[in-house]
Amino acid sequence: MSQSPPNSRCLSPPSAVLQSHGGSRPGSGSKQRTKRARAAAAAAGGDAFVATLRRRQRLAEGISSLSNPSGRSLSSNELRIIIRLSLWLQLHEDYSEAAAVEAASVWAGSSRCTIAPAYQHWWETGELLEPDTSQQGSGNPQHPRHIGALTPEAQMLIHSTLAEARLTNAFLPAREVMRRAGVQVSERHARRLLRRMGYRWRRKRPMGTAGKEQMDQRMRHFITQYSDALQQQQAGVAIIVSTDESYIHTHHRNRYLWADALDSEGTHVKGSPSKGDRLILLHAMTKDGLLHTPRRGRSAAPPTNVLSDVDYTCEVIFKGTVDSEDYHKNMDGTVFMNWIRNRLIPSFKRRYPDKKLILVLDNAGYHHPRGADWVNPNEMRKEQLAAWITSHLPEGELMRVQEGERQRVFGKTSLFSNASKYAPTCRQMRAWIKGYLLKHPDTNQTLLQQEFLRHGYQLIYTPPYQCDTQPIEMLWAYVKNYVGRVMGSDHSIAAVTELTRQGFYGDLATNHAPADAAFCQSLIEHTHKWLNKWIERDEELEGDIHRLEGPAADPADVWDDLDDAAEEQQDDAAAQASEEESKSDSDE
Repeated sequence: MSQSPPNSRCLSPPSAVLQSHGGSRPGSGSKQRTKRARAAAAAAGGDAFVATLRRRQRLAEGISSLSNPSGRSLSSNELRIIIRLSLWLQLHEDYSEAAAVEAASVWAGSSRCTIAPAYQHWWETGELLEPDTSQQGSGNPQHPRHIGALTPEAQMLIHSTLAEARLTNAFLPAREVMRRAGVQVSERHARRLLRRMGYRWRRKRPMGTAGKEQMDQRMRHFITQYSDALQQQQAGVAIIVSTDESYIHTHHRNRYLWADALDSEGTHVKGSPSKGDRLILLHAMTKDGLLHTPRRGRSAAPPTNVLSDVDYTCEVIFKGTVDSEDYHKNMDGTVFMNWIRNRLIPSFKRRYPDKKLILVLDNAGYHHPRGADWVNPNEMRKEQLAAWITSHLPEGELMRVQEGERQRVFGKTSLFSNASKYAPTCRQMRAWIKGYLLKHPDTNQTLLQQEFLRHGYQLIYTPPYQCDTQPIEMLWAYVKNYVGRVMGSDHSIAAVTELTRQGFYGDLATNHAPADAAFCQSLIEHTHKWLNKWIERDEELEGDIHRLEGPAADPADVWDDLDDAAEEQQDDAAAQASEEESKSDSDE
């Protein structure tokens, strides 16, 4: 046998031999094998158990979905199969008659009250019971949707009851409305009846203390002013500017999603329930777009919120200091007047140097900033009323009050006395002051009126609680919808401010269109359509907002928002008591 030389290399070296040093090895031993076997069996059994549960759930859902729906009559063929099953259970399974009918009803997914009469009819006559649908659903005269459920008299009572409840701001549940109309139905059926009559349960919208006639008069006055402003704008001598304030929260986002209707947690999403900080928005728009002059030759950084600095943009976005109350609490007359002097007027003059500014705004309190000499008759006591009238009556003149065809005259000293036939009431004194102020418009002016008078501009206030007259209201919805769609995880004030500015001026990255001239013009035309519909319903005005016809509406009383009805009743009672006392004294 040949041997390899001492220094030669083996072509295939021997494999290394694993040497064991003793001790336990992981996973070895009978106990470990038993444990692994039990775990495998448990896993297999768990999977089988889960599979069984899923199968039973599927079976239950199938039985529920294939059951006879409520309100549907069984056909003759279906009744034949159910009655045959009842007979088979009695014959082969020794069921009693009642138990067989009950079991067949459960099996068919129908009511025993439906199957039992059909079974009894077959047992007695040998014929299948044909289902009668004439009294089913709204065909039943007792059903609330039956054509004859409400008589014309009951419908008239319902209409009058609801109209009275609206006038008195009373709470009336549906069942109480039906009870007053003499219709005894359940609450659910009462709601169905009201819906059938065209009523819907809607949120109340407080419209102040003014009556409908007074509100219509204010609307006519606004439409008359606005129509005249449109004619000035079409003539090229003026520009209409709409301004308003709104707000947005730093956690603002879209609050809706597509969710599984059967999943109770399908609407649960990750996020904070807090709304975050509140940002106050202030801007102005015209038919040519937002009143904002792009910066040229300098930084394109957003404008500052220091309203004491002059800037050529009406955009203001700042953090509100009051989050828990109405957002209007974050504005006051001082802030608004600084915005008027340092933002609105400079921006308007730069963009429209030779035009007249006609500002359309709502009746927020800070839109009527008052100076030290401002007076409001409804807030003055009798001593204050007497002192004011005395100081404004010409020397030697008396206070004259016209009551129908009768004119009453009071001297200056009687103004400080209690109401009687020789002294005026607070109501008469307030009416005199209001008439004096309307005849002398330069006497009592707000700071805003004084500022606009200095520049030759015009103010138009919208009627209270009529946001449809302001096209800029729809701009806020456009901007907020954009912010809600693109809001990410950064909820800082700087990030939300930038998103809001993108909502105003557009964003190429998200293909968001800016609020340009075409967009603002579409909002204005939408407002004009709403005003034209109001003009069509009105009995005094005719034409449309561009060509208005009809009598000129009197200017609205600036003090009508304040309710002094209670004080007027007290004045009347005091005057009547004084007159009766004077009459009794003269009789004696």
